[in-house]
Amino acid sequence: MIIGLNRDRSVLYNDINLRVDRMFDEGLENEVRSLVDKGISFDMQSMQGIGYREFRGYFEGAASLDETREMIKKDTRNFAKRQMTWFKNQMDIAWCDDGMKIMDFDQNTYKSSSKPMTFRDYLTRVYSIVAVGVAISGVIAFFLGRNVYVLYSLMGDALFMFVLGACVLELAVGLFFSLKISSMSKNTAWICYILYSVLTGVSLSSLISVYTDASVFMAFFATAVMFICMVIIGHTTRIDLSSISGLLFAGLIGILITGVVNIFLRSSMIDYVITVVGVLVFLGLTAYDMQKLRVFYENSQYDDELSEKAMVYGAFQLYLDFINLFIRILQLFGKRDD
Repeated sequence: MIIGLNRDRSVLYNDINLRVDRMFDEGLENEVRSLVDKGISFDMQSMQGIGYREFRGYFEGAASLDETREMIKKDTRNFAKRQMTWFKNQMDIAWCDDGMKIMDFDQNTYKSSSKPMTFRDYLTRVYSIVAVGVAISGVIAFFLGRNVYVLYSLMGDALFMFVLGACVLELAVGLFFSLKISSMSKNTAWICYILYSVLTGVSLSSLISVYTDASVFMAFFATAVMFICMVIIGHTTRIDLSSISGLLFAGLIGILITGVVNIFLRSSMIDYVITVVGVLVFLGLTAYDMQKLRVFYENSQYDDELSEKAMVYGAFQLYLDFINLFIRILQLFGKRDD
């Protein structure tokens, strides 16, 4: 059972204001000043928290100490408001008013959640979901890729339109899944994931068809080994990988833009560089996405519906890393089937 305490908004905000005043009285300004003197930049991730980032204007001469104090109070109040909104929309919580005795709460009106699974069990479920997606895509891609000539004799030019349509639909499903995951049901999340895996298998078949069986299996094995290594790193490292997430996503955008430009340039050297950089980017993203699973788990462990969605979406991100890594490994080391 999860019970939430509703406090009068004015009382809550007053407590926040008093807490900020107490932080200043106990030396918050000196604490931040000591960090700045040690060379800690306000651009660093560690300085983006409430109570630190607001001092930037103060130390740059753009705001007074009183203005900084009021800014921290305002940001903290807004954060508290967002927290309440998130809890009420995402978790099955029984709310009672401040001062109400817990024994007065009617437990019959509350549907308690099951005991949350451990993080190890959570990861096991995520890995299983990733394996299901990869298996679906692999079987479909290999079957279609190895029977492309038979299919062409049956479908003719319609085969090209079929694969192209699958690629377009794959992109649409991926965007819908990513943008609507917070509002969709867990069943819809599963449908999106399975459908995306099927469509990816269809689109991959055109790539699989031009490489030898040995190359495909070699690339898959190499990808699996590298993927597992990065998952282990992401799970065990104490470094906050969110600090390099911006660099990874910038690299991803750069790959996409350069790839589009190279369609017209047709440079083999640029294509090779894009592929190598792609391997490095998706290795980094694998470790980063693995580390994010801890956040997904902690934010959803008491809500069965939300937890299931978080598992499927976390698996989806790792699945994307695996597939993109496999494509680039195959392009780098694969031998074409003449």
